[in-house]
Amino acid sequence: MKFSFRVIPAILIAVIVFSVSCKKTDTAVAPVKNGNTDISKQIALELYRSLRGSVNNGKTLKANANQGGGKTVTTTQECGMVFTTFTDSTGVKGDTTRKYVGKRIFTNQCNGAFSNNWNVDAYLLADTLKTTEKGTGFSNVYDVTLNYDVRALNTHYSEISINGVTTTSSYKSKVSGAFTTEYHKMETVYSLLKITAFNNSANPLYKSGRVYFNTKTADMNIGTDAKVNTNAYNGYMEFYANNTMRSYFDLKNGSYKVFEMDLITGEVKAL
Repeated sequence: MKFSFRVIPAILIAVIVFSVSCKKTDTAVAPVKNGNTDISKQIALELYRSLRGSVNNGKTLKANANQGGGKTVTTTQECGMVFTTFTDSTGVKGDTTRKYVGKRIFTNQCNGAFSNNWNVDAYLLADTLKTTEKGTGFSNVYDVTLNYDVRALNTHYSEISINGVTTTSSYKSKVSGAFTTEYHKMETVYSLLKITAFNNSANPLYKSGRVYFNTKTADMNIGTDAKVNTNAYNGYMEFYANNTMRSYFDLKNGSYKVFEMDLITGEVKAL
């Protein structure tokens, strides 16, 4: 017999769907400018939502613990066990059809706090989700890819670390018949380095860590300017223990424009 914690992935799909879905009224998104507060908020929110998925999953790693806090002895999970879930579905609401195509792979690991090839105290997560939505006058596509290495930092599983890469992309367009009259594209690649968080509340507390980001945008509105306007942004974000995160946008002149985001309220302010 051995102690292990159980990986339950169900909650992550809800987080990702919430992150990448949008309402019909959201299709007319204004283009963003370098250093704009709106894009800082969007970049930070997409990262935070994907991390919430991982942290919440980390929390459910103790799902087989009894109410007294002790761990249930189990032989149902082993180091290296792989759990694959397909997340395909289609939904219709009003004139909007949304289709989800995804695949999630959890791999149990034993290289966390115990690191003894016996206790399951970590996992690898590979998750993809493609969302397409179509309705009267619009057509949108969203993609999310997560590749995370999540490890318990102590034997109580109350603190975890996250390393890995997240990619998010969105394509929002207005259509008239067979023609696209307006579109807005955005793609961001996040590289996560040593993100640490307390894993003991509904709103996980991030302690520290850095995330590098590279973002590209493209905007076209045939009604005012048929040309495609493109922008690129890069920089990094840092977590602080007071539930804030700062985004540093590289201005290409040796300096950075800095924004601070409250991870509880979502408020963003320039510093």
